[in-house]
Amino acid sequence: MSESIIYDVALRIMFDTYRTLEELKHPKARIFETIKKDFPMLITSATERLRNVSLDAEVQQLQDFLRYASTTLTRVYLSGDWRPHVFLSEIFYEVLPLKRLHEWVINMSKLPSSPQIAEINSIIPLTSAKISSRLGGKQILLFEANLIENTLFREILDEYSRRYVMNDERLLLSNVDEINRLKESLDFLYVGSLDAWRLGWPNILSLASQLLRRKGNLSLILPINQREGLKTFLKLFDVPEYPEPEKIIEDLRRQRFTNIYTSKGPGFLALVAARR
Repeated sequence: MSESIIYDVALRIMFDTYRTLEELKHPKARIFETIKKDFPMLITSATERLRNVSLDAEVQQLQDFLRYASTTLTRVYLSGDWRPHVFLSEIFYEVLPLKRLHEWVINMSKLPSSPQIAEINSIIPLTSAKISSRLGGKQILLFEANLIENTLFREILDEYSRRYVMNDERLLLSNVDEINRLKESLDFLYVGSLDAWRLGWPNILSLASQLLRRKGNLSLILPINQREGLKTFLKLFDVPEYPEPEKIIEDLRRQRFTNIYTSKGPGFLALVAARR
């Protein structure tokens, strides 16, 4: 099946999302201002391309995930209850292509015993939990303020810490002194969640260059969202457009990363690289 199918699937879900947000007068509806005039052409083209196409299991699960993500926006807006966002973050790792890519980045990462690892903006710190269970060490959970200040998210993090007997520390990305303290200290840095993608590629690359020690592993799952469909849909979650995979690899090499390996799923890139 063509990898482009997911963008057509996302386009149709995005159009339904637009109509719902408009009806609710949701503030995120303004994101569609520059594209809504093109909706008739985009939807007609996507529908034509999807005609007589049978979606495979990976794309079907991604379709369901995007639909649930869409409903999460309205449910949180109407109720102020962040539990749908927690569930969205949990099922992120169960969607077939994302689950496969997540397992791939963990298996491809070469870590010492008792490593010092970090992940960014993960209210479901599954990566740190799995590595902690296997290798011990120290887990640094880095957050933007709006996430760590959310009482429900802190409770979820506490539960993961207890369940997996994690030795975790939670720090603010905006705390310059704490970030400087971590300089060149990490064996592993993971970025691969809906909330983490909000940082954008320049910030992720800058943090990886600062925080990883020599031979430390950078592990990423990133959206391939240059094409319409995922591009505007992910803007609803404050996710900016990411460069093409080739540009990401070029940027990493320029910043002295080596041993770069990649894997792709429909609409997403997994990457592992080592700091030289």
